[in-house]
Amino acid sequence: ALTVHDWARSEGIMPSCPDAVDGRVQVQVGAALTAHVALLDEAGQMLDQAMDVEGDVEFVVSPGDYEVIVTSTVGQCPKVQRTLTVPPGEQPELLGLEWTAPFCNEGMADIGFELYGGGVFSWSLVDENGAIAEQAVGFGAEWAVQEVPPGTYFLEVDHACMVESHTIDAVDPLAPMAEAEAAEVVVLDNGSGLWQAVCTSPDMETCRWQYAGQDWVEGVFFELDVTTLGEHEVTLDVQANGCVVITTLTFIAVENLREATSESWMVAHGESCWTLSHSQDHETLRWFLYDLSGRLVLSGEGEDAAPQVTVPHPAVSGLYWLVLDADASATRKRLFAP
Repeated sequence: ALTVHDWARSEGIMPSCPDAVDGRVQVQVGAALTAHVALLDEAGQMLDQAMDVEGDVEFVVSPGDYEVIVTSTVGQCPKVQRTLTVPPGEQPELLGLEWTAPFCNEGMADIGFELYGGGVFSWSLVDENGAIAEQAVGFGAEWAVQEVPPGTYFLEVDHACMVESHTIDAVDPLAPMAEAEAAEVVVLDNGSGLWQAVCTSPDMETCRWQYAGQDWVEGVFFELDVTTLGEHEVTLDVQANGCVVITTLTFIAVENLREATSESWMVAHGESCWTLSHSQDHETLRWFLYDLSGRLVLSGEGEDAAPQVTVPHPAVSGLYWLVLDADASATRKRLFAP
């Protein structure tokens, strides 16, 4: 019987950058074999060697022509001698960046790209909330990121002589956005208050609103009589271009509202959070962080009798409203997240 060994493959790999001298000669010794590997220059002079190699071995070299001699230590395929070239380094590139998104954003998106050039690339795909969707470190190759939720992503590529960032809008461009302007706080005067909202979604065909399982109300504007203290949710349904998009708007109802002053709340800005100090005792203390469109981003509670409350920075920098609900009395502060 004839036995074929995957024996001593070799490859010349270009340096990382145009002027770099960190090219590589890579030798792959066949599976289950042990060998001695010698590296010679084009004049036949010995440059380096590796003994008793199992698997792979690499030599770091300048661009040029080389000769590799691989000798088996067990007598099978006793000797392989090959010449190869390590090409000059080239400027690395990000090529072929493309993506697909499902119709109406109902499904998952795919993103593909190629990293061309020598050296090691590291890349990260970050979603719009600042979370890493996928990342990797490796040599130039084609990469495919599949089955990610539709949305805006940022591809960040880092290399010894290339740093790039690209925005990827992996969404159906015809799908509507469920957006609205609404108050984040409603003050109940004599036990009742009025919450108002307006649908601001571009290219919308219809907007519908629903509160607490009641009948849907169609229209751009929506008003809600509020009689209960605490947090409330309203569902917004937007239709356009054969798509339906649903989002939830959140607000709180309080007995009275006082604007924040430096005497009532002191704010300390940390690297990853705000620390708010208050001088009054509160039986209950909750906080809500809204973006400028009225969407709830984060929320939490203060500890009993604690003189401070810590609010982490959101993933996306910008201006936010912080609502502090203490004993059914709300205080608002406008904060900037770095």
